[in-house]
Amino acid sequence: MVNMWKFLLVVAAVNASPYSSQDCSSNPCHHGGTCQNLANGYRCHCQHGWTGTNCQSDADECATNGGRGPCHHFCTNVHGSYLCSCQAGYQLDADGVSCIEAEECLTNEGPCEQTCTNLDGAVHCSCESGYQLHADGVSCTDVDECTQGLHDCEQRCLDTYGGFSCGCEDGFSLADDGKSCLDIDECASNPCHHGGTCQNLANGYRCHCQHGWTGTNCQSVQSNVITG
Repeated sequence: MVNMWKFLLVVAAVNASPYSSQDCSSNPCHHGGTCQNLANGYRCHCQHGWTGTNCQSDADECATNGGRGPCHHFCTNVHGSYLCSCQAGYQLDADGVSCIEAEECLTNEGPCEQTCTNLDGAVHCSCESGYQLHADGVSCTDVDECTQGLHDCEQRCLDTYGGFSCGCEDGFSLADDGKSCLDIDECASNPCHHGGTCQNLANGYRCHCQHGWTGTNCQSVQSNVITG
């Protein structure tokens, strides 16, 4: 019975031993491991990424944290190390493990034609005033405010790239507000000659000439005039 207990104790001691009965003279530690001589053997202190009595086995750093290991998003185990990667819309930070929102907008101003915004790991395109986002999600097309009734011009509307401008009919001038039209008083310049009376109209003027005169501005002598 005593011999049986002695056998069990020896087996347990061998299985639990972290070192070998050899010494460091044979350079037993692989992959850059450091060998430490002990009283009854040696112990290998392994480099990062390696494990086992002689540092002979690749350590799977990705085995923890739900398969992510030390990585923020994705972990890939490689020989003696690991590689981290990120999901779409993110990029690997300088520390090699963290994932930060990708700044696609900073690369060649992003894919957007006009305004690019990074939001929640994705790129969002938008357009300036007077433009609307095209169906492709990146291009901007001009909005025709004149045909769509998106203007406040009193008389005429002229569509321009990214906006519109207002104009007026003949006989009117554009007001300082850029949209209203003011009647031009053509009579202010006294266009009617020889005592003619000027009448201002919505889009022009009319001269009422004195007897014996005719023409748009009463500038011509009327023929066949009988004088008393």
